Amino acid sequence: MIEPGVGNMFRYVGKYLRVGIQIGLKVLLLAIVSLLATLQATAYSGDHYRVCNLDPQGENFLALREAPMATSRLVMRLPSGYDVEVRGPRKNGRWFPVATVDEKGSLIEGYVFDAFVCPVGKPRISQ
Repeated sequence: MIEPGVGNMFRYVGKYLRVGIQIGLKVLLLAIVSLLATLQATAYSGDHYRVCNLDPQGENFLALREAPMATSRLVMRLPSGYDVEVRGPRKNGRWFPVATVDEKGSLIEGYVFDAFVCPVGKPRISQ
């Protein structure tokens, strides 16, 4: 039981004030970490490229791979003219990290061989 008095009241309030500050700091830290993760994911603005130079007598698709190598798992088959956004510098020689959307509108990421994508330019922002 808490004894009445000004000193006890300050100890009681101070205890809960410290707990509140600790919770507030944890929430603030979580918000900062979430913001940094978002910024890191969108740090590269991207260049607009289009699938090109495919051999119509061959398979006639560009393989979007899980990793920057020909033996990596196939994520998606990209037909000629399909748009991709390059997300950074080449990896493992001539493989671009890219992002695109599938037929459902879901974001798909992977790697494509650079000989089969042609630059279209930066996406234009309408005013």
